[in-house]
Amino acid sequence: MSVNTSAHSTGSYNQAISQINKHIVGIWERENLYPQKLGSGSERSDADIWKHLDVHVWGKEYVDQHTGKITAGNPSAIVPQFQSEIATVQLQGQTQRDRIEEKLDKGIAEHQIFYDLHTEQEGRISDKAAKGHSHNGDNGLDWYVKLALVAAGAFLVYFIIRRKFLK
Repeated sequence: MSVNTSAHSTGSYNQAISQINKHIVGIWERENLYPQKLGSGSERSDADIWKHLDVHVWGKEYVDQHTGKITAGNPSAIVPQFQSEIATVQLQGQTQRDRIEEKLDKGIAEHQIFYDLHTEQEGRISDKAAKGHSHNGDNGLDWYVKLALVAAGAFLVYFIIRRKFLK
């Protein structure tokens, strides 16, 4: 590139612009190579981003490649906070699940007690029936079944009569 370029020389002007563009492209290519050249602007920018991510998102310590300076991880960084919250929710869920299982076990135990008492009572009734004590009527139906049949019949008669008079 010549230092003294005439303003009227179009070819030299275009050549100078072309040289500048090539130089800019060369700088851009050097700045965006990976691994990046240590100390380049692009490398420093990326290092700042990774430092921020390590310290304030992941909660890790960061060691500067140039100075060796260590930046401690942020204890209230995003990922450790989420992990803490998730652990708390899981613990609460486990505690609630344990309480529900305890109540269920207690309910099953109480039900078993009532079932055992019922079974014992049925055994006593069966023993009395075997000795000649009958709880059945003439047609083999217990009194509460007869009562239920009479009540159902009464309701049926009531609805039939009601239907005839309401028409």
